[in-house]
Amino acid sequence: MKKILNPIIEVFITLLLLSAVLGSLFRIMQDKQSVRKYREFYECPGEYDVLFFGSSHMLQTALPLEIWKDYGIRSYNMGNGNENIAVSYQVIKNSLDYASPKVIMLDVYNSFDNQKIPKELENMAHQYFDTVRQGSPHKKESIYEMFPDDERLRWNYLFDFSVYHNRWNEISKGDLYVRDDGLGGARFSLGSFSPRNPDSGSHDTVEMSPEAKEYLKKIKNLCDERGIRFICVVNPYPAWYEMGYEGFWDAVKENDIERRGMKFQDVDFEPAMQELGLEFIDLRDTDIIDKYADGCDFMHVNLCGARKISDFYGRYLRDTGFSLDTPQPSKKLWEKRYRTYIMRKADMFRECDDCAAMLSDLNDPDFIFEIKLRSDPNLSTTMKHMLDDAADYENVSIVTDDSIDSSIKIKISVKETGNCIAEKLFDL
Repeated sequence: MKKILNPIIEVFITLLLLSAVLGSLFRIMQDKQSVRKYREFYECPGEYDVLFFGSSHMLQTALPLEIWKDYGIRSYNMGNGNENIAVSYQVIKNSLDYASPKVIMLDVYNSFDNQKIPKELENMAHQYFDTVRQGSPHKKESIYEMFPDDERLRWNYLFDFSVYHNRWNEISKGDLYVRDDGLGGARFSLGSFSPRNPDSGSHDTVEMSPEAKEYLKKIKNLCDERGIRFICVVNPYPAWYEMGYEGFWDAVKENDIERRGMKFQDVDFEPAMQELGLEFIDLRDTDIIDKYADGCDFMHVNLCGARKISDFYGRYLRDTGFSLDTPQPSKKLWEKRYRTYIMRKADMFRECDDCAAMLSDLNDPDFIFEIKLRSDPNLSTTMKHMLDDAADYENVSIVTDDSIDSSIKIKISVKETGNCIAEKLFDL
């Protein structure tokens, strides 16, 4: 009997060790972008009362840690770059296998596309689905719905080792030790982008695509079944302010938008929202952001703009009946997360080597900025605008000092501790 059992046990142990080795190898080879973004969500999915979904217009706008600090609302940003409504539906459906939020807010900017996933963006959904566990109730169903006729893509999404097995030359220390982003799923950046000719003409509008309307209806039904409040939103972005400008399409080409698969359409949202009976907020024609200073690039707001829009989200939820009930253990968790969040912002300031980008976030209340200028600093119009605004900020001091060795010197310290994190010199 032992002679029979021993080889079986040896084979079993060998297979077990082989599985462990292959599993470790796969985790090393996997692209870590989605892991860094979503790990905090999966570690405690019951923590979140509000989930934000949508394209990069939501990814780079909703800042969960800022909303928690100012309003005590626990949220997570589930947004992904280039995500359209059809993909958002699949992301929402799979996320609700883990979380039970009170509110879902969806950015509906990308609702002019009449395809589930445009050909040029067929790998885009890896940003989310790579983190959804095998055996999750809806993962396979969603992948088959997104790619009904493409066996290769279905295989790549279900078994993504086939996508990442050739990353040998990209492996770095970050693949061995994966640090969470610490941003509550959001992404942000310093930056300075101003429309060249804002508010210069009327916008030609198109109707929401039938595909987008169909999936909005599915999202609404999903939320209604679970008693979740569903809010649709369109966020402001720099390109909006010059769509009527005759040089707009030249700017599109300059920013290499078409090659990257991005499109511009100004959708008339109101008819579809009224037809579907959806709660809808259009922030494009509001004065929430400063169109001259709060842009990061052609399509997105910078950190300062994102903080202003996030503040609006928090106030809107509070003023429209959101019930706040945060248990004490959660408060300790979020306090710890906020300290990490400050460190991530500090890292960004340290790495910034662009003067206009640095000046774009002077109203950040977590930091103190001490600015020295030469009497002839040669500032751009945008920089002057930012510094004029900063003169009223309690956390900013600005003095003229011709003894400095550069046009402008900026010292940044953490407000809570007083520790200096960077001193930046810029010659303009």
